[in-house]
Amino acid sequence: MKKKILIILLIVLYISLIGTYLLSLKKPNFVMFGTTTFIYYDNNNQIKNVKRINNIDKKLNYEKFNVYIDNSFEEAYMNFYKEDNATYYDLYNNQNQKIDTKDFLLAYQGDLKINVNSSKIETQMTDEEKEKMIKILKSHSINEDISLFSKQVLDIDNDSKNETIYSLSNFGGQVNETFYSYIFIEESNKEIIDIDLIESQNKNTPEIPQKYHAWSIDLDNDNNYEIVLSSVTGDDTPVYYEFYKYDSSNKTITEMLK
Repeated sequence: MKKKILIILLIVLYISLIGTYLLSLKKPNFVMFGTTTFIYYDNNNQIKNVKRINNIDKKLNYEKFNVYIDNSFEEAYMNFYKEDNATYYDLYNNQNQKIDTKDFLLAYQGDLKINVNSSKIETQMTDEEKEKMIKILKSHSINEDISLFSKQVLDIDNDSKNETIYSLSNFGGQVNETFYSYIFIEESNKEIIDIDLIESQNKNTPEIPQKYHAWSIDLDNDNNYEIVLSSVTGDDTPVYYEFYKYDSSNKTITEMLK
């Protein structure tokens, strides 16, 4: 009897070890933003965590990814390499032909459904928009110089009402000024909801990160778009990404996955 119990226990242990080994072989589901920021998902496609790295895993070289190119995901391969302490990549299609793209890098692996809003992010201001932006900056007592501008019109929360995401900064603008990055939502009723506002304390010293609206993506499958910002503190520093959730009912913005 004891021998039979021992055999059963050994079989159970063997099956358990095999199961653990097979699970270890399964590649994780993740979305990558640039070469520095990864959101990992569990087997039910629920967000597990976010990791921000300086050095990308070389095991990812020439693995198959779904890469966001010209408003859709396409199968592609990437070769990552370091140069001047920064990580770069070459992109190839299934025919091993190099793909040239000016888009920010957005890619994923695994059985995920990533919904990216395809509304164009405009980067040119009209005279009317410039006047409007300056009024908003004045209301916050912010430097009125605008050197970088973007806007995207979309229905963030699927309520049939469009919001507009604006991104403003004066990095690279006039000298003898403090620097700022300001990203906000203008609701359909023209009310302003701040996403992020940061200002430097010293003139000519942009010690703060420059932030920019990169994408609007449904990351957690709730049929609402999350707002993805890029963040960089200098010319030779990595670009990281931050994630924000908009709640129109409470008129709030919450940073996700800090």
